[in-house]
Amino acid sequence: MNAVLIHSNKRDIGEIKTFMKEWNGRLPIVIVPTKYYSTPTHEFIELGVNLVIWANHNLRASINTMQWKITKGLTFI
Repeated sequence: MNAVLIHSNKRDIGEIKTFMKEWNGRLPIVIVPTKYYSTPTHEFIELGVNLVIWANHNLRASINTMQWKITKGLTFI
């Protein structure tokens, strides 16, 4: 089965909404919400998105936490 991967550099899903209205379900749609990751999942479902790839969001969050812990979170007795 074929699918189309779409991406937007905007921080909201406006472009995705516009595309989905025009696309009209011709093939399944895959998105990677790198910039608009805070959009609730139910909005993607309502738009008809078939697959969401969350990429490395958890990895990025863990790296930030580890960096903070190393530089500011350590206390020495």
